[in-house]
Amino acid sequence: MIPVLGLVARAQAGYWRDSATLFGRAVEVDPRNAVAHTNLGQILAARGRIDEAVEHYRAALEVDPSRFEARTNLAHALARQGRLDEAEDQLRQVLRERPDYPEAINCRGILEFERDRPGEASEQFRRALELKPWYADAHANLALARATQGHYEEAAQHYRQALRYGAASARLHELLGEALVQLGDEAAAEEQFRLALRLEPDHAAAIHDLALLLAAQGKTEEAIARFHDAVRADPDDAEAHYNLGTLLAQSGEFARAAEHLSLAIENREGYAMAHYNLGAVLLQMGDRAGAEREIETARRLGYPP
Repeated sequence: MIPVLGLVARAQAGYWRDSATLFGRAVEVDPRNAVAHTNLGQILAARGRIDEAVEHYRAALEVDPSRFEARTNLAHALARQGRLDEAEDQLRQVLRERPDYPEAINCRGILEFERDRPGEASEQFRRALELKPWYADAHANLALARATQGHYEEAAQHYRQALRYGAASARLHELLGEALVQLGDEAAAEEQFRLALRLEPDHAAAIHDLALLLAAQGKTEEAIARFHDAVRADPDDAEAHYNLGTLLAQSGEFARAAEHLSLAIENREGYAMAHYNLGAVLLQMGDRAGAEREIETARRLGYPP
C-alpha cells in the first residue's frame, strides 16, 4: 500500500474542481505551459486519476526537463502504479540536482515502504522532516511506517503532527484511532473514530474500527448498528460481514447471522473462521448437514488450528 494519504478536506473540493477547470483551460490555450500541466497533474492524482496525471507530468517535463516538482510528482505517481524502478530513476535525477529537496526524500521513503522496508522508509521520512518540520505528508508517512513496526506511541505523535500541519483528514483520524487502540486508550481512540466520521460519514474503515471498539466494550446493540453501516459503506468488506454475523449470532439472531457470514465467505475465498462460525449458526438453526459441511470446510482450511 502506498503510504501517502489524501489530505484534501471536503471543504476544499470546490477549490480543486475550479482549479481543474482553470488549469485544464490553460493547457488547452498553451499546451507548453509546464506550470499548468504540473498543477493539473496534482489535481488529477488527488482524484485517483493517476494515468492522466502521469501524462501531464511528462508533458511538463518535455517542456522543462529541469522542473523538479513535476519530476518528483511523476515519481510519486509511478510508485502508485507499482512502477517502483521507474519512480526511483526519476528521483535520482531530482536528488542529483536537489539533494535536500524534502518532497523527493519523502517520495524515496514511499518507495522503501513499498519494498517492505519500513525501517529504511522511516529514515527517509525523518530526513524529510529535518528539512521541513511542518511537512504533513512526511509526518503521516512516518507514522504509518512506525505503526507497521509496532511503535504505536511514536506513530500517534506523528499522526497528530500530520493533523496539526495538514488539512482535516478522516483517514488520519482513523489511523490515529487505530494507534490509540493499540496503546490501550479506548476513550481517545473512540473520539478519533467519531471525528473521522464527522468529516466523512461513509468512511468504511472508521465505521468498522468504531464498531469493533464498541463490541469490545460490550455495547453490542450499537456495535451491530455500526457494522450494518460498515457493510452499507463497503458491501464487499468480508471482515465487516464476518464481525456483524458473529455479533448477530451471539445475540441469537441466527438467520441474519448466517446471511452475513455467507457474504463474508463470498467476499473472501478461504475464510476459514467464517465457515466455522457459519457451521455453528446452522447447527443452531437445525441444519445439521449444512453445519457439518461448513465445519469440515473450515477444518480443511486449517481452522481450528
